[in-house]
Amino acid sequence: SSGINAEYGGMMSGYFKQSWILPNRLDTMTPSCSSGLMELQQSLTALSTSLSPEHFLVIWSNLATSLQLSFTNKILYRSQFNLPGAQQFRSDMLAFCGIFYDYCAPSYFAKLNSDLDVLTQPCEVLRLWKGEGASSLNSLQDLLQERNITLPPGDVLKIVKLRSDIS
Repeated sequence: SSGINAEYGGMMSGYFKQSWILPNRLDTMTPSCSSGLMELQQSLTALSTSLSPEHFLVIWSNLATSLQLSFTNKILYRSQFNLPGAQQFRSDMLAFCGIFYDYCAPSYFAKLNSDLDVLTQPCEVLRLWKGEGASSLNSLQDLLQERNITLPPGDVLKIVKLRSDIS
């Protein structure tokens, strides 16, 4: 998985460095993400047919975790976002998660869902904060609770500060 991760990380270097202050949300996945996700899907398909299910699960799980950490550490907690950028990043991350769901055994789905929530829940905070429903931290906490988003308050505050279009 480290070879695939390194290869994928190289293809995604432009994505990791791009600005998330966007004039508007794209109707499709971010182009620098799209090509990388197609390559990742091809690699996972090849591995799923050439490895035993047990070996594939180990590689697949390690890869999902490693990439989730890369997205979190290289983009989510280092970038500034406006509303269109937050919406676009969330859309891209849902596409990323979808690739891993395609290879998920039903018994493993709950664990994968939990692991990937580490990535998708902060995206939801970015999107909701004063852009799609939350006008104060209290109303944001209420919306998060309604949507079963269970991030610690300190993480929510850290994420809220990433929204550059909110004064």
